[in-house]
Parts: sequence; structure tokens; C-alpha cells
Amino acid sequence: MPYREKLMANAKKWGEEIFASSIRILEAEYQKVERRNEAGQIFTDLFAQWEEFTKEKAACLGICYLHTSIIMRTGEVRLTLYGKEVYMDINQLEKSWQPPCFSSNMNRI
Repeated sequence: MPYREKLMANAKKWGEEIFASSIRILEAEYQKVERRNEAGQIFTDLFAQWEEFTKEKAACLGICYLHTSIIMRTGEVRLTLYGKEVYMDINQLEKSWQPPCFSSNMNRI
């Protein structure tokens, strides 16, 4: 097997192994009630702010992993609520969230 192919095979093997173990760690953490409550609270707060701000129901929830958080390794996620016109709606609310345990687990990788 040529050198480059061997390197790629090793990288794939270790990448899959590390990824799988990281997912198992996160699954175990989020089985804990306090972790699930922490994760749920951010959404509760976001929707409460929306109701206070707009007095109407949100039409769309956007969740995205920020490119800058990937580069900076902060693990930050952006949560965005939109009104009926989605991106064109004047009512938009954004909140940044750093999921508990996620960034410390990803730092292992």
C-alpha cells in the first residue's frame, strides 16, 4: 500500500474511532436530567423573549453551528427565531448558545 493511502486509511480509522467515542460521551452526558434541563432552558428563554418582543407565535427556528466557532473551537451555536416571512420578516431574534460539555468533548478530538 503506498504511503499516502496508508496515511489516509489510518486517519479514517482513528477519526471514526474518536468520533464514535465522542458521541458516546455526549450521549451519556445528555442522559443526565440536569444536562437536558440546561439544554431545554435556552430554548425556553428564547421563546419567552420572542413572546415578550413580538406578542405573536414564531414561524421558524434556525439552528446553525457558526463557522467562527469551528475555527475558534468554542462550540457556539446560533439559535434564531423568525416570524411568518422568515428571513425577510422584521421580527427576528438571535441567541448564542454554547452547549454544556460539547466544546470540552470536541477539544479531545
